[in-house]
Amino acid sequence: NAVSYNTDANGARTNTVTLAGGNAAAPVTIANVAAGTVAAGSAEAVNGGQLYTTNQAVATAQGTANSALAMGSNSVQYGPSRTNVTFNAGGQATVLSNVAAGVSTTDAVNLGQLNSGMNSAVTQANAYTDGRIAALNFDLRNVRRDSFAGTSNALAAAGLPQAYEAGKGMIAMGGGTYAGQSAVAVGMSKAFSDGHTVVKLSGTYDSQGRAGASGGIGYQF
Repeated sequence: NAVSYNTDANGARTNTVTLAGGNAAAPVTIANVAAGTVAAGSAEAVNGGQLYTTNQAVATAQGTANSALAMGSNSVQYGPSRTNVTFNAGGQATVLSNVAAGVSTTDAVNLGQLNSGMNSAVTQANAYTDGRIAALNFDLRNVRRDSFAGTSNALAAAGLPQAYEAGKGMIAMGGGTYAGQSAVAVGMSKAFSDGHTVVKLSGTYDSQGRAGASGGIGYQF
């Protein structure tokens, strides 16, 4: 019942042992094997309990690796240069939800921030445009008032009578109005005693606070 080393063809003992029981063709179970040292360089035999523990550790490690692979397939990863991220590369576009509002200049913004920024820009642009249009309308109204007042000046000056009898002079006053604007005119004229020469001077002042003047000389023949 002893365990003995195998021998070679010359009967010399070798470094191998063949276990055989009552049935030489059946494998032999070695029982009550002490736990061998599991360490680098150890040549001790290990028992089934040690192998079971090792198998459990390997299974746990494999499960962890499988979970990591599954998470990696559904995770967002950097590109090779670690300066870009591609979502669902090669597939359909990806929707990112629950994105917080960006704060720093390099933060991503969400749709709410984008819409708010666009609305603010449009509002400012509209306000600027409205202001410019209002200013243009105001300028046009001023131009219209000025032109109407100028017409009133012309009408007032045109309404001034003048001296026509030789050797006589005349001081006259007139008024004019047009499209809500008005003006007054004062004039002086002189018909010289030669019966041919007439001189006329006039000044106007309109409702826009602008003054005007005119003068002329004529020779009648």
